[in-house]
Amino acid sequence: MEDTKQMQENPELSLEEQDRSRRRKKKVRAAMSFGIMALLLLALFFASLNIGSLKVSLSEMLRGMLGEVSENAATVFDLRFPRIFISMLAGAAIAVSGVLFQAVLKNPLADPGIIGISSGAGFTAVVITAFVPSLFFFTPVFAFLGGVLAFFLVYSLSWKGGLSPLRIILVGVAVNAMYPFRAFLSGDGVLLCQKLSKAALLVSGNKAV
Repeated sequence: MEDTKQMQENPELSLEEQDRSRRRKKKVRAAMSFGIMALLLLALFFASLNIGSLKVSLSEMLRGMLGEVSENAATVFDLRFPRIFISMLAGAAIAVSGVLFQAVLKNPLADPGIIGISSGAGFTAVVITAFVPSLFFFTPVFAFLGGVLAFFLVYSLSWKGGLSPLRIILVGVAVNAMYPFRAFLSGDGVLLCQKLSKAALLVSGNKAV
């Protein structure tokens, strides 16, 4: 009763308490979510060690980590460990970049595919694959440069005494439509249609070309 009277007499204090309670609950939820995701990541890490033809028990892997000679454990360390760690780091980098991208554009649905960055990278990769096949192994570098070029194109066209998240998205959609990467992928391109379509399918991950 006394607490209720104090809250009625001092409503600002009650609002502060509610805000403080809300922040505590938010921190608890964030900590629980982080802990659950960390446990799931750890479980997925150990599961990935045994996905394949070679099976290694947890005890054998731990003994190999402590210095005991084990051919199976050595194979896992040399082949699977690097791929697992690279996958984890790549996933973390993509997640952070996505959060930053959405925070900058103030749009939870924003992604590089909407504002033309992905199309710029894909278009550059297709052109390099189709016309300069000798540089095929450098395709990721050229794709990165194509994405950067598309970004600067969107940035420059969106500048009008400042930047607006809505203007960036609208210009990005227009730039995305300008790149004919999807047309090549569907086989409807005009210039050297067959050659570019095959290159687009190869770049998109289709090996049956």
